[in-house]
This record gives sequence, structure tokens and C-alpha cells, in this order.
Amino acid sequence: MNIVELFEAKSNDLEYMPHKTFKGVYLKHLVKGESTNSQISCHLVKVEPFCSLDMHSHPEQLEIHEIIFGDGDCQIEEKQI
Repeated sequence: MNIVELFEAKSNDLEYMPHKTFKGVYLKHLVKGESTNSQISCHLVKVEPFCSLDMHSHPEQLEIHEIIFGDGDCQIEEKQI
């Protein structure tokens, strides 16, 4: 079982919630920052086709993304992946 399958199995009773800013983006909150003094948060994220998370930053936080399926583009400063 990979990490995503583990999170999904443990989070089946949680619902995906619409992102407050980005249309077509949904978050399933596994660990909320408010419960860790903003030290860490963890979410499963779904992005509908042709939707996006626009350019933004979290200067005080580290954000890690792992693409499970599908494809897309990511831009970090001047580098596009």
C-alpha cells in the first residue's frame, strides 16, 4: 500500500471541501495547521480538468506536492516543470 492509499483508507470519512480561492480545486484536510501551531498541514488535493492553483506562495511554510495521476505544469520562480 502506498502513502496515498494509506491516507485515502484513513480518510474515507472525510469530505473534499472546495478551496476558498481556486475554482475546481478541492481539499481533504488530513492535518490542519491550526492543530499544529501552523508548523505542518497535510491535505489530499483534487484539481478538476482545466482548473488550476494560480501563482501563490507560502513564505513561512514548506509546500510539497506529489502528482498521483494525471498531468499538469508547475512553475517555481522561472523554472517550469
